[in-house]
Amino acid sequence: MRIGVVTHHWVPNFGANLQAYATVQALSDRGHDVALVNFRPLALEQRYQGRVSQEQRGAHEDFVRRYFQQTDLVRDQSDFGRLVETGDFDLLVSGSDAVFRLQPQSQRADFVFPNPYWLYLPSPGVRKATLSVSSMGCQFAKLSASERAGVKTALENLDYVAVRDDWTIEQLRLCGYAGEIVKSPDPVFYLRAMIEDISQKADRTSPYIAVSAGGWFGVRWMREFKRIANSEGYRVVGLPTPEASYDDPVDERIATPLGPFDWMRWIAESSGYLGARYHPVVVALLAMVPVLSTDKYHFSWWDKRRSKNYDLMAEFGISQYCIGKLRKKYISPSTAFQLMREQEGGLDLRRRLAEQWTGDFEAILGAILAA
Repeated sequence: MRIGVVTHHWVPNFGANLQAYATVQALSDRGHDVALVNFRPLALEQRYQGRVSQEQRGAHEDFVRRYFQQTDLVRDQSDFGRLVETGDFDLLVSGSDAVFRLQPQSQRADFVFPNPYWLYLPSPGVRKATLSVSSMGCQFAKLSASERAGVKTALENLDYVAVRDDWTIEQLRLCGYAGEIVKSPDPVFYLRAMIEDISQKADRTSPYIAVSAGGWFGVRWMREFKRIANSEGYRVVGLPTPEASYDDPVDERIATPLGPFDWMRWIAESSGYLGARYHPVVVALLAMVPVLSTDKYHFSWWDKRRSKNYDLMAEFGISQYCIGKLRKKYISPSTAFQLMREQEGGLDLRRRLAEQWTGDFEAILGAILAA
């Protein structure tokens, strides 16, 4: 089957590259011919050119060229329509990742409706589905009535709708969509065996805690956390983001440029992860590594449903290790270290849940292919 996948495959973001790789791998392992729709909104491309160094962008582009088959360049919905007319696709898949984001005041090609992520265009004979898509960070109640109606119609034209989190389900229901919505694990769960193998084979004679929480707690806090970790026999290693190196006090700073697989390995081989963003949490969960998420996506308990990190960690029964903006004021360095170390006793349950989620992802993928 010829399958076109529309997702954040090219952006200079470690997790985005990994989820695209996992999706392509899962489909290719089933014998399908997979091409990633090369949707690169010009304004988004220019934004990353201003925020991420040329060398680091090059590391992500090297990954893309090595592992992905891409279509011709798509800048907007019109380009996508022309591609679908000539692409000979049997199935179009949108996702995963936060591709269902809409911003009423923006003119960027991935924030307006319709855009290629919604697969909303005439495509006779082509089946269409979403896989673990997300609208995190957006409130569809702010869309115009005509935009919400368009979202509803687009969803009704899909053969299968799978989303990543409860917030996205709520946003789609706000648009009047009454069809079935399946909650799907992130595709990186398909890489469970790879990540577990890396973790199990890691040389932990000099154990370290990977941190990527620059500026969240402050320099004095991180200096004390490092002192406590060192006293207990752990080094503290600072992981960069694509946008910046890690500048808070650590024993070692990982340099850029850094590729997605090397980034993943630093987390999988660690003895704990303290930091931000979503996919580091996924990798830590799969590697059976204690994790403390510095979660910018929620402030306190009343808005936690807007957080993709909280949503994921609650599913795994470890939401107490997701630290929002309010709670961080009450987390001392010693408390943070204790919260990480106490997780070592509950890893068997986490392993069973990871296995279950991997199976759930494969079952949902099978349902999409059969829809």
